[in-house]
Amino acid sequence: MERGDDSDEEIREARNLSTSFTVEPSDYFELAEYGLNETLSDMRKVFFTSEPNRFGHSYRSCWQGPFGKNDLTDVIDLLREQPSTKRALLTFVDLTGMKVPCINAIHFLIRQGRLDLSYFARGQDIFLKFCADAICVHDFGTIVSEALNIRIGSITGTISSAHIYRKDFKKVESILNPTRK
Repeated sequence: MERGDDSDEEIREARNLSTSFTVEPSDYFELAEYGLNETLSDMRKVFFTSEPNRFGHSYRSCWQGPFGKNDLTDVIDLLREQPSTKRALLTFVDLTGMKVPCINAIHFLIRQGRLDLSYFARGQDIFLKFCADAICVHDFGTIVSEALNIRIGSITGTISSAHIYRKDFKKVESILNPTRK
């Protein structure tokens, strides 16, 4: 909020932001506290199903693993067969050209006996969707780590356009400065 660029009339933006996080059960309680549980529910639909959601789109049909499969089996099989591989990448590509997903790729690496994830996002709404997206990236990691029977290690991301919509500024300020009236 303080250092973002206001060159766009609709958003305040920070570019090329790097982030690293873990996902803990307490994160879900914080989402509920700020009224974002519904966002998580809908973003899980966006990523993992073709069910209707308030965002009006789905990334489920956009999944593509390293060998063209759309169900994570090629990611899991590749990591199982070649644990040190650097090719276990899930991309999100809409072949119809109708939608460019916000998260474009998740890279899975087994290092030091753990599954590390890195993702690239062309853009993320930091207020409304970042926490839900982070949990969904963790969900992808959970699917792969459980299939391989290993723990999730680090999750890092690069966000080309980390932004907050102006319509949400008051909500964001109330979270950042709860004592301000």
